[in-house]
Amino acid sequence: MIPIVPFAWSICCLAYIGWVSAQIDQAGLSPKDILNYDVCVIGGGAAGTYAAIRLRDLNKTVAVVETQGRLGGHTVTYTDPASKATIDIGVIVVNNDDLTKNYFGRFNISLTVANFDTPGVTTEYVDFRTGEIVTGYAPPNGTAAYRAYAAQLAKYPFLDLSLGNIPQSVPADLLLSFGDFIEKYSLQDAIPQFYSYGQGFGNILNLPALYAFKYYNTNNFQTALTTSGNDNSKLYREAQAELGADAFLNSNILAMDRSDPNFVKVLVKTPSGHKLIRAKKILSTIPPLFSNLRGFDLDATELPLFKKFMYHTYYAGLINNSAIPDTLQLQNVGKDTPYNLPVLPAAYYISPTKIPGLHFFQAGTPETEVLSSKQIQAEVVASIKRMRAVGVLPSTNATPNYAIFANHVPYSIYVPPSVIATGFYNKVFALQGRKNTYWSGAAFVTHDSSAIWKYTETLIKDIAA
Repeated sequence: MIPIVPFAWSICCLAYIGWVSAQIDQAGLSPKDILNYDVCVIGGGAAGTYAAIRLRDLNKTVAVVETQGRLGGHTVTYTDPASKATIDIGVIVVNNDDLTKNYFGRFNISLTVANFDTPGVTTEYVDFRTGEIVTGYAPPNGTAAYRAYAAQLAKYPFLDLSLGNIPQSVPADLLLSFGDFIEKYSLQDAIPQFYSYGQGFGNILNLPALYAFKYYNTNNFQTALTTSGNDNSKLYREAQAELGADAFLNSNILAMDRSDPNFVKVLVKTPSGHKLIRAKKILSTIPPLFSNLRGFDLDATELPLFKKFMYHTYYAGLINNSAIPDTLQLQNVGKDTPYNLPVLPAAYYISPTKIPGLHFFQAGTPETEVLSSKQIQAEVVASIKRMRAVGVLPSTNATPNYAIFANHVPYSIYVPPSVIATGFYNKVFALQGRKNTYWSGAAFVTHDSSAIWKYTETLIKDIAA
């Protein structure tokens, strides 16, 4: 439901099973609060920020509406207060392609080859449920299996850009669970490598193979890049500085009216009061979950599609005072699980960083479970204490602390195979341009900033027209 606000103007709405058609009466707004733009971008993450900058470069006026107090979305960077060293805990690498390099280059940000090899660090394979080392476990050599996977991936070149090119008759293998796909093509030895690269997908054996193919793609076989200081957030700070007052941070959509074919109206709650943005086009880049689209005037074509989307969870952070040696990485493996995959909810691993005493972790939950930040934080601390109790870590009463914690929920937006098979993505991508509205973001591509920029670039010409 759209909130009722105490102003002289009104929002007239007709609601029917979540379908909201809003007519916004702007009579009660001050003229200074009615703002005209060529494009209103909703969401200031990878897709939204990229689009805003590209459109400005084409001399278009752009407003960006972002709920957080910064741009960047899943790109989160920690700055150590003592050394000023930076560590990325969200988007860690980008692809080595011209579009990516040109985008960073536009802000004079240098990129370097990502290297995560840390000399002198050893790995212990621990079942975080018990805190005990899984004796005898060693990850298999996955080289041959990964090569075989690449051969399967090559069968589906239409997946390279986005999910919008899936044939109406979806190939049967893409509708398998990833676990069944792995069994069918004897790719079991590649599973630890898949798991170490991609977190935030629940149990990857249950993940529809389509999404595994989109995430574990040909870019995995290429050299990845990162900023020279491991500060990918610099890109978004520079973009935010350029956008200035056109970036509406800590702001939320209250209502939308796309009934006029010439322009749209977006009513926004900002820290400085309500603003009415009138724009020729809208680009929405937020996760297109129905619960996220409150205030959108979704119609009978859009609503049934967006209500089908589901999501996974992903959390990350830096922890100190843990008594974990700086020369030790702890990898979570299941003692008695298929392929020794860890049992969630849990941290996937805990790893040392370039800052002494500070360890990085990523965590997730099963696809059927969503936990709060406090619950995940408690679980990570509990796993460290279990390792202390059995002697894997030094015994101490020190309580681990969080230097930073990032809750990336909702993450990895998806629909089940039965929905994919109905031509779902053909219907979703048919919405592009309809009612002067365009859509981008990870839900339309995958969780890969460079891939999101690449797809968003294909929309820029039409949005700017």
